[in-house]
Amino acid sequence: MTGTLVSSWAFAPWRAQAARTAAAWLTTFAPQPFDVVRADLSDAVPRARPVPPVDAAIRSSISLPYAAGSPAPIAAPRDWVAIETYAEAAHRAVVGWRSRGAAWDLGYSGPTGLADHLLLAVLREQEVVPRWVAHLDDMPTHGETEAVGGEAVAPGALLVAAERILTDAGLALPDSDEVADLVLTLIAARADEIVVGGEALASALLTTSAWSPHRSALATRLRLWTPTANGASVAGLALPPRPGHAPGAGAEPSDGLGELVSPASDSRIASATAGPTAGAGVVQIAGWVPGSRAATVAPLLSALGLLSPDERAAIALHLVTDESATLAPLLRDLDLEKGVVVSDDFAGTPDFALVVDRPSPEGLGWSPRELSELAEWRELGVPIILLAPQDSPLTHAAADHHLPTEHVSAARALLARLAAEKSSN
Repeated sequence: MTGTLVSSWAFAPWRAQAARTAAAWLTTFAPQPFDVVRADLSDAVPRARPVPPVDAAIRSSISLPYAAGSPAPIAAPRDWVAIETYAEAAHRAVVGWRSRGAAWDLGYSGPTGLADHLLLAVLREQEVVPRWVAHLDDMPTHGETEAVGGEAVAPGALLVAAERILTDAGLALPDSDEVADLVLTLIAARADEIVVGGEALASALLTTSAWSPHRSALATRLRLWTPTANGASVAGLALPPRPGHAPGAGAEPSDGLGELVSPASDSRIASATAGPTAGAGVVQIAGWVPGSRAATVAPLLSALGLLSPDERAAIALHLVTDESATLAPLLRDLDLEKGVVVSDDFAGTPDFALVVDRPSPEGLGWSPRELSELAEWRELGVPIILLAPQDSPLTHAAADHHLPTEHVSAARALLARLAAEKSSN
């Protein structure tokens, strides 16, 4: 039996954007079943949210590495020693599966993490998989809140294997000794297909020192792809399909750097619990606010706290998060604990979608990747309130209302106006 070998650090916590993106691509395009190497969830700890279509497609799964006696994963491998340790353990797991008769039509790595791509480069070179798809949803130097990939590589078995791969492809080791540059060079050398989350990101990647010398050759292997809604989960919010769209219908990725085609995510990926329903005269605003974006949403919460009692009663704000403990102090300080719903899920279609910008990693510029929530909400036709710093590239993104994080007064004015318009209707 064949299928897809998946190496994806963030495969299991389905609230996370990276996990939903990986699952959407895999369930749409990859041959089943899946054998998954991951390191984000202990086999002894159940997932917060089962995902039957993906769960049913998983044949084998292993989570590593873990600290001794701990049910929680150690930090994602970033320095070279940790990456090499993880890659060696993952390679042993894959070889073990293969010795028991497993075979694969495809290898997949991504959409975040560096070790996954290194592992698949080695497995592709060794012909363990006949084809490799490398999925990049952001610059390899950009973590959610901090810079990554700047650590130096070091001599050892993994670097020897990487140099052999590049030599066979007629390439040299990058001049930089940073992990991110080596990963991008290996992808350029060995990946059969490179799935990139948007045209701006693809353009930025093609200007890097690792990819710019191979721009023409890479362009023929790039596929621009982002998951859109049509019944899928929008960053943790489970929404109904848009009229006229079949849930789960997808389109082939576009070739090269032409028009961006956005196939739909599988509507079955999300599993939702019922959220509050706004009543007459109440404006419902819902948005995804992971713990890393708590500081960015703070000005909007401050603005909500400045509303009059009648205005505040007309605004139903629902924040979907993976770290409610991070938002709790903000709500408590603003006396909004009873005025804002915080949960890990939401069902229904809000009056307005709140999109909160990601922080810029310290020491780096803004990521060229547009937040997937924007495309997903646009696809659903839900009006968007975009909360972003004034120097963020998202200030130029299409949205119905732009709120700069530097001006609480602007957010207060918008909320007051929406409340007044709703009460007058």
